[in-house]
Amino acid sequence: MEELLKWSSAMKFRLKTVLKSDGGLREVYIPHWRLRLILRRINKRILADPATIVWPDYLFGSIPGKFAAEQGLIGRDYIACAARHCRAKSVLKVDVANFFGSITEYQVYEIYRKFLKFGRGPSLALAKLCCLDGFLVQGAPTSSYIANLIFWKDEHRLVGRLLRKGLTYTRYVDDITVSSSLFSQDYNLALRHIDDLLTSRDLSRSERKTAILRSGIKPVLVHGLRVEYEKPRIPRDELCRIRSSVDTLENFSTESNFRTRRKFRKMFNKCMGRVNKLSRVNEIQHRKLVSRLRRIQPLPHPKDVGDCRQWANRLVKSYPTKNGQYFFMKSCFRLRERLNLVARTFRHEAKEIRKMVSFIPNSYE
Repeated sequence: MEELLKWSSAMKFRLKTVLKSDGGLREVYIPHWRLRLILRRINKRILADPATIVWPDYLFGSIPGKFAAEQGLIGRDYIACAARHCRAKSVLKVDVANFFGSITEYQVYEIYRKFLKFGRGPSLALAKLCCLDGFLVQGAPTSSYIANLIFWKDEHRLVGRLLRKGLTYTRYVDDITVSSSLFSQDYNLALRHIDDLLTSRDLSRSERKTAILRSGIKPVLVHGLRVEYEKPRIPRDELCRIRSSVDTLENFSTESNFRTRRKFRKMFNKCMGRVNKLSRVNEIQHRKLVSRLRRIQPLPHPKDVGDCRQWANRLVKSYPTKNGQYFFMKSCFRLRERLNLVARTFRHEAKEIRKMVSFIPNSYE
């Protein structure tokens, strides 16, 4: 940690540009592998530790779920967030402008110093490790946790005030949603309260992305899901696109040896991910579409057997020095996943390679 604190900005993070769904560009900063190791340990031992932080019910996105006696593990993803607004007749949607890039290193220091009660020295060091040039960056493992803690002083008061007005509040990182069971709900007061909350942390909302939706001609969407019903539903046009992607994949699978190509694997995994989303919203077509996809699963190429054998040999050689490290274990998990593919055609070879790495444990520090 002492060595990393002396690094320059260029050594700590690498800039990567990602295309957004609306056609714009998002700047993501990829941390150096040594810095990433420290940031992941900060997550595991501090920010994601349930004995340290108990996250409130209105926060979602990149934070641990919680266990309930009757329901088991309750997730914190966008589907769970949308479910909080089910049976809503109107919705206010607010997006925080440049959320990560507007959170300063001093505000991160305050979270460690005043909220988590660390000493001044550790708080300064942790804040410097999590930030770049004085600001929080998107892409660091710790950023989403810290961004969800930015309103720790006042957000619970806002939630209470809105609740007394019969409104439901959630925040999915930088997406704030307020819903009501009334079609004609007036959101002016709620919007002023949200503006006050953002201003208190030197943040502002995006006017372009602020919207009020009311049930009627157009569906009421929260994170892309319809919430007018008892449970979230996928919009009809999205469902049609998912079915179409399955049809397209089936057509490609009929081409000679196309199922053994890497391109087909990527297409299949992406399509399966979209189909599995249907199970979370109790869509009746999920089982049928999964059954169709299982009939056209990707098949291994003979070259995959040789690649896996070389992969296993490298892991066996590096085991004495790298056992337990994150990237070493990640490589083991990826090999075992690839062997599941190889075993669909080359069962004997897959079994042989599995024996080579069977002594490696299934966990890391």
